[in-house]
Amino acid sequence: MKLNPNEPVNVFMARDRIEADMLIEILENEGIAAYKKGIDGGVMNVYSGNANVGDYIFVDSADAEKALEIIEAYTLS
Repeated sequence: MKLNPNEPVNVFMARDRIEADMLIEILENEGIAAYKKGIDGGVMNVYSGNANVGDYIFVDSADAEKALEIIEAYTLS
């Protein structure tokens, strides 16, 4: 099955909201639109204001390979 180039795909699971926000900013500075979605579906954010279970990072499928390279460079440094 071939993905639509504009189809969002999960490229990374950040450890927490802070890491997700940092990675999204890095991706956007490289011209890649990205967004996050909490693993818990937002329930923890509603009750505690901060999910400690991580966030998925999504990008367009056309940008997935470049996004993975950028994230890998960041996480290995």
